[in-house]
Amino acid sequence: MRIRSLVGDIVIAALVLVAALFLYAVFDIGLFYSPWPWQSPREQDRAVHPSGFSIIKPWGWVERIHVRRDPVPPDDSINLLPNSKTRITPSYHVRRLTSSPDTERMKKDGGYSLVKFQGKDAIGREAVSGQYWVVERFFERNGSWYSVTLLLPDEEGSEIKVSAIWWSYLESFRTSQ
Repeated sequence: MRIRSLVGDIVIAALVLVAALFLYAVFDIGLFYSPWPWQSPREQDRAVHPSGFSIIKPWGWVERIHVRRDPVPPDDSINLLPNSKTRITPSYHVRRLTSSPDTERMKKDGGYSLVKFQGKDAIGREAVSGQYWVVERFFERNGSWYSVTLLLPDEEGSEIKVSAIWWSYLESFRTSQ
């Protein structure tokens, strides 16, 4: 009887250990991680730039914040990427521009048009670029110009319908002013 009880305790302890390791693998190291967002934006995942603009990243993604230190580009930016070792993944980027873009030239030469972003006027386009479907929006907020760019893998080189979940992340952009 006593041996049977001891074996039962060992089996239960082993099952608990296996379950704990499985949960750690799934939620902490991302064993079953997908680079595609699967839930709505959460305020706790907001990436904030020191200059005061911010955007929400999908769960499990990492942010790379660049602070402009001299008059040479690159601009202040937040780059959001999946925590993935896959070569071609979705990503999105926010930049605070050092000057207003030449919107007339963009419309004439670059295929941009007047669009809405966060319910306000913006200049934007959606097009294939290399292996990505690119969505860009240029807009002014509180006296500064910003751009938001979404890159979605597109191996077929065809138009992609950007899902509502992606738009909810892009439109989570905010300035502190």
